[in-house]
Amino acid sequence: MTGSVAPSTTSIIWKHRDNAGVVVKVIEWDREEDSTDIPNAKFRSHATLDKSTGNLNLKNLQLKHSGTYTVDINSKEQRKKFTLTVMGEDVKKAVGDTVSFRPANINPPVTSIMWKQRSSSGILVKVIEWDDDGFVVPNQRFKGITALDEKTGQITITKLTVEHSGVYTIDINRKEQEQRFLLNVVERVPKPVIKTEMSTNPDVVYFICEYSETIIWKNSSGEKLKGSEHYPKGEFIAVEKQGRPENYYTCTLKNAISEETSDPVYERDLFKDSNTSLAISIVIPLIVVVLIILILFLIIRFQGEDVKKAVGDVVCFRPDKIHPNVTSLIWKQRSSSGIVVKAIEWDDDGTKIPNQRFQNITTLNNETGEITISKLTVKHSGVYTIDINSKEQEQRFLLTVVDSNSSLVISIIIPLIAVVLVILLLFLIIRFHGYNQICTVSSVTGYSQICMVSSVTVRSLTAAFLDNRREISI
Repeated sequence: MTGSVAPSTTSIIWKHRDNAGVVVKVIEWDREEDSTDIPNAKFRSHATLDKSTGNLNLKNLQLKHSGTYTVDINSKEQRKKFTLTVMGEDVKKAVGDTVSFRPANINPPVTSIMWKQRSSSGILVKVIEWDDDGFVVPNQRFKGITALDEKTGQITITKLTVEHSGVYTIDINRKEQEQRFLLNVVERVPKPVIKTEMSTNPDVVYFICEYSETIIWKNSSGEKLKGSEHYPKGEFIAVEKQGRPENYYTCTLKNAISEETSDPVYERDLFKDSNTSLAISIVIPLIVVVLIILILFLIIRFQGEDVKKAVGDVVCFRPDKIHPNVTSLIWKQRSSSGIVVKAIEWDDDGTKIPNQRFQNITTLNNETGEITISKLTVKHSGVYTIDINSKEQEQRFLLTVVDSNSSLVISIIIPLIAVVLVILLLFLIIRFHGYNQICTVSSVTGYSQICMVSSVTVRSLTAAFLDNRREISI
């Protein structure tokens, strides 16, 4: 703010009248004492005066600095007035966030408050209003998410959407205040995914990142890379083979309230050596086969205390612990179909064998809890548990009863399955380890054709095995 002063000026006083009509001195200067004073705390560290021109300079403005400024020169108020409106600090929020606006001054008595929003298209709507009749939220977009503190005038809006963007003003006692609050609600940026596209040069690949705002490309050294415009939106960069597999590149999307960075794309995944591809296509399936055989071996070899018996054999199961004062024992069998039956039970009334398949072949030692089943059949296979004093114990006993022919078949089939898997995978490797050509139209250039060679990946081999396909399209 500027005043025009004559060389004969001996004093300058700047005054401030706020929206409530309160007048205070901002800064004053006296030539005789050659001193400058800032008597009011609200202007300290904010106001400075140019004594030769009379200019008042205000920095780091706050809402409380809004109002009308006048200047007295040589104790005489000048006609010129300066009106300053400090808008509420511009606020940027993400969709889903919460925002609060509060007027700088609210002087009693307050009989009504109304908050309004002017959208970017210029449409003005009431957000929320309060008077003696209570609160009203007339506009649908603010219902259920807007609250007003009638004592402070503060408005709070939750679950923000883009439609809540705009300029907010407040009327107190039906008089619009000078304060303005600008709200900008934007979507958070999504996590980008770098799209890759091969070029006609086997040592060059295009990276594409699609976004309508700021895009930042970086390499593994942290160096920023300049992108080129990609139609219809986004940017692309051309990456050349450096011979360093550990090199990587990222794409970062950024807007006013958030930023997200893509997963890195490594050079080793872009320019694969043919020998490496061939080695991978052979070694990984072989490792898978070895693991399958090893797992089958471990399952067969280490099944803990699980018991396998032949038809006609005898089996005994005994609980680890059985304490004195046992009043009842029940052995139960769960078949492979999930049906649970009592095998044998004992209590003060004696021993019972309720199920026909266990009668005349099952005995129970009520002192040790041991069950003995003779003349086994395939129907006796299943999981056995024991209840002691009507409480089921944690121990489980798995019984598998097979005839001698079944045992022989299993001993032959499992190795055969392993051999067939090995032969099938080797066949797929030999059949498909050659290279298939891929031709696509470049989305980077829009017209040039790109042809590249690709070795069959392990995923393709796996898909072929699972789907039992005769051909694989890469």
